[in-house]
Amino acid sequence: RCVMRMRRGQLQTEYLILIGLLVFLSLLLLYYAVNEITEARTFSQAEEALDHLASKINEVAGLSPGTRDSAWVEIPSRTFDMRFSGKSLSLVLLRDAEEQYILTRETFADLIGYVNFTSGLQQIHVLKVNDTTVKLGTSPFIMDILPVCLSQAELATTPIVLLLGADFLPHSQVFANGLQISSSYLSPGEII
Repeated sequence: RCVMRMRRGQLQTEYLILIGLLVFLSLLLLYYAVNEITEARTFSQAEEALDHLASKINEVAGLSPGTRDSAWVEIPSRTFDMRFSGKSLSLVLLRDAEEQYILTRETFADLIGYVNFTSGLQQIHVLKVNDTTVKLGTSPFIMDILPVCLSQAELATTPIVLLLGADFLPHSQVFANGLQISSSYLSPGEII
């Protein structure tokens, strides 16, 4: 009788250990599945945002210079950076262990500008500067300075320097080597 009780006790203990192990494995698999689903959702959101923004850029690129529009995009929280170079637009996402994953879309126009990047719902302004260039963001952007170089003699005659770019503001100030350039030398000749 005593042996029978010990076996029954041992059997119950073994069942409890087995059930505990199964619960632990189930929780581990659930945690892994939730992480994978969350990561897939983040990548899907990033792809949607990138596709929407690239579509808006291509739409504006097909219109006349000076055309302005904006796109509202939902930037996922795990997005590290937005980069654009030439005709490429990229979102950099952080995966587990700080590994970077880069999504890239090609556009019809060269991209310039600066986007004050934050995650969440964000309005990104798009401006067609000329036949080949689209500017992102609202910050002033200098594309060219004419003349490129001035001699010491030309500086004595108060030359006019023409700034070509986009989104200059009336109170925009130009600096060279950390020093503000007098507005009497400047003529803000916006391209648009």
